[in-house]
Amino acid sequence: IKRNNTYVKCIFIFIAYSNLRENCVQYRQGDKMGIDYQEIGRRIASRRRFLGLRQSQVCERCEINSNYLSNIEHAKSIPSIDVLLRICSALDATPDMFLLGTRNGEGEVLARQVAERVQGFDKRKLELLMSFMDWLQEQDFSAP
Repeated sequence: IKRNNTYVKCIFIFIAYSNLRENCVQYRQGDKMGIDYQEIGRRIASRRRFLGLRQSQVCERCEINSNYLSNIEHAKSIPSIDVLLRICSALDATPDMFLLGTRNGEGEVLARQVAERVQGFDKRKLELLMSFMDWLQEQDFSAP
């Protein structure tokens, strides 16, 4: 995801946050539910280590302070949406990977590619695409 690609960012924010309340690791404190920022931080750190990156490398890509990333990974700081998106971009991830714990599978890669392609479509092309997707959804491709 490119940092200035607002359309694609909004799609992934919507996808991630639409299911956040139901699917994110939550904890209960009395009668209140909260987001488990320790788990989110662990997921970020795990992805960073999986890619073989040091915190300083990720921070350079995200243009954030190295202490800030460390604090996010240890749940001492809560990242803004903008910072979360920058971390996602630096780690080639989507917000739902960190917020919901999903993996970046082939379907998500294809969804990202589709979202990137349609970002420059005008209203007419978007309407045509929606009509095609409606038609496609109605088709039965199970027959050999």
